[in-house]
Amino acid sequence: AVVSTQSTGEQLRYLKPKKVAEISGLLPLICSCLSTGGISHVVDVGSGLGHISRFLANQIPGISVLRLEAQGQLLEKADKIDQIFTKKSNQLKILSTNRLLQLGPGLVQSFTDILTEVDINNQTTFSSSPILLLGLHPCGDLGPYMVKLFSESHACTGLVMVSCCYLHCTDQGYPLSRLLKSQCHSLSLPVREQACHNIEVYLQRLLDQLTSSEIPLNQHWRSIGEVSLRKRCGEYRARMCFKKARPGESVVEFINRDLTDHGYPGLSEEESEFSENLSKEHRWETWLYYFFYTVKLCLGVTGEHLILSDRLLYLLEQGHKAELRTVFDPLVSPRNQALVALK
Repeated sequence: AVVSTQSTGEQLRYLKPKKVAEISGLLPLICSCLSTGGISHVVDVGSGLGHISRFLANQIPGISVLRLEAQGQLLEKADKIDQIFTKKSNQLKILSTNRLLQLGPGLVQSFTDILTEVDINNQTTFSSSPILLLGLHPCGDLGPYMVKLFSESHACTGLVMVSCCYLHCTDQGYPLSRLLKSQCHSLSLPVREQACHNIEVYLQRLLDQLTSSEIPLNQHWRSIGEVSLRKRCGEYRARMCFKKARPGESVVEFINRDLTDHGYPGLSEEESEFSENLSKEHRWETWLYYFFYTVKLCLGVTGEHLILSDRLLYLLEQGHKAELRTVFDPLVSPRNQALVALK
């Protein structure tokens, strides 16, 4: 596949730096798979606003792209953005559907039905041509089911997928490989949730705060908030998710802001005094929170490697050529490991 440079800069101008970095990192990999596998059809699963599928259709001559996105409003927005580039290029071959991919025993048949419907409505040949499955950060179980779909569907001959949102994976999505299944392996929700965090970005922010002589308060104040709310009523704790502290904000203002956002009454005078005293008493123990959280993030990397290695092992067990590649700078896009496979 040869990438056309026409209008590249103009198209990237509409995107945020993170998305530009992701497209730039994935494009060589996608082109290599298309060329090696003799593939001219791409199915972008969970396409969102369609930035990467639009870029592929506009920059790689001779390919057709099908967007598979369950949220109709995202497809509508994607189509409006498409119109901007369609006026400037008659070669934008993109189709869209909000048909749901059945994540279960009927996965392959569901995918085949979608392709057949697209062919009938648009006079295309998706159901009879080799397909590259593309997924940029598919959420939860969609990622492992894409891996299964690639392995089980004769139509899919290539796979490029960057996973994310491991906390939303169920037992159906992990483990996939026979090896880990034979050991009855499982990952708890806290481990899967921690695998979604990024230690590189966290450490960079922490170093920035250290060099500016500021005491980082987020973890400290979140802990104060949880203790204060547990003192009031235990049920609040499970339903709250504290945001970041704002410059110049007091601990009481920090807690009240999140209580108000969630529709709860603010701290009483007694609760406010308790929170302030607790904050002052333990202020210089803030670094203990950061020490614990840093160790926790280091272990979180292990969770992500287990999940991705399981998916890679599953493909290798099925006899496919597969590998994991680092495609993004983790400081720009934390979930940066691409699972690549060809038949």
